[in-house]
Amino acid sequence: MDAATQTRQLWTDLPESLTARIGAVLGDVVSAESQPRGFSTGVAARVVTSTGGRAFVKAADRRRNAGTVDLHRREASILGTVPLGPAAPQLIGTAEDKNWFAIVVEDIEGRHPGVRAGDTVRVLDALHALPPLTRDYGLPVAAEAEAEAMQGWHQLDGASNDVVPPWAERHRAVLAACADGVAEALRGESLQHVDTRDDNILIEHDGTVRIIDWPWASIGCGWFDALGYLIDARMRGEPIDTDALLGQHPVFANAREENITAVLAGLAGHFLDKARRPAPPFMPSLRKFQRAEGLTALTWACERVERAPRTK
Repeated sequence: MDAATQTRQLWTDLPESLTARIGAVLGDVVSAESQPRGFSTGVAARVVTSTGGRAFVKAADRRRNAGTVDLHRREASILGTVPLGPAAPQLIGTAEDKNWFAIVVEDIEGRHPGVRAGDTVRVLDALHALPPLTRDYGLPVAAEAEAEAMQGWHQLDGASNDVVPPWAERHRAVLAACADGVAEALRGESLQHVDTRDDNILIEHDGTVRIIDWPWASIGCGWFDALGYLIDARMRGEPIDTDALLGQHPVFANAREENITAVLAGLAGHFLDKARRPAPPFMPSLRKFQRAEGLTALTWACERVERAPRTK
């Protein structure tokens, strides 16, 4: 599923006051190529300066979506202060005027994964290499921040069949109980990206995996991002054996079976609950995407519940 919003603003929508400030950070911008993918309502553009320098610029107008401005500010702070490792882009600077805020980062030349055989393993390898972190950097702790967000099954009580499919109804109580274990499942001391979709990952020409868009960074178990990426890969129909990867890839070495099921159940409830709400302004495709992610996680969680040994 294409993650384009169809409502992204273009570089030409930026006011001269902001482009002047971006120029003060980078040098005079002589060309800009707007990028369509992602769910932000603002500008995302690859730019070239008069001296041949390159950068990636994301900008948002608080009058259109103040939440996107907040995310850009948060990402700039994280890129500037947290040791994310070589997979993350380097922060170049920020620029703002009365209404707009822009973050300027290293431009990464690469392709999104899913095109070539072996891409999934490359991505899992990169996620496995994310560094451990202490709480000293002020990042949210996933066991606290995400646990509440993943209690969607309690919000879905009494929801109609167009929200929870009939084939999943017989597992509803089990899935809700599994999701209640998310807080314990997410405990850990690893850096987490928390939004590992294919459009947030680039593979450079030499095969190096780079991970972009870091406003949701947190601290938690080292396999959460990898599981999230496998959900995305299943949703996109990649020809991979996700269950085999759970058993074989070292990123999942410390993941207990019940914890994986708990996170899948929690994500399913979270996305299905979000998907039934009105779409945010200028993001008409977001809820459709969340429902697709939710159904993918739900299918996988149900498969695991059905295979689990029965206790007397």
